[in-house]
Amino acid sequence: MDTTLTSVVRKLLMLSACSIGVLALLAREFSHGLLPPRSLGIALLLLCIAIALWAMFIIRISAPKFRLSSQADSTSDEPAIMKRRLWAIRAAQILLAILILGLLNGLREIGRPPLLPRLVGVVVNLCIMAAVMRVLTTSKNSQT
Repeated sequence: MDTTLTSVVRKLLMLSACSIGVLALLAREFSHGLLPPRSLGIALLLLCIAIALWAMFIIRISAPKFRLSSQADSTSDEPAIMKRRLWAIRAAQILLAILILGLLNGLREIGRPPLLPRLVGVVVNLCIMAAVMRVLTTSKNSQT
């Protein structure tokens, strides 16, 4: 795997681990009665916004490096590189299918209260799907 891509994945994995830790902390505080429901909703909304902004920051900082390394890789037609690219495209397609299933599940639950957290989840899912589809289309276009 390319070193630039590996560093981006590591940074995003750290972001995911930290956000899961904060979510667990919020859930613990809510379950013990130290955090009222309105504060939990506001905290979750702020956490989602912070995660999205931080992920965009990581990707934006790494994008120029990734473009340079992908242009250098595109000149070589080694079978191992082509195999890795095909694997990445398949992985992105599987991720997109999982996100679509999650979106359908979220839309099925949208009528139940509380409405705002469910809408935030749907919007975040759509944003992630748009990013994955953009990466997938650029990967397919560079493949041909």
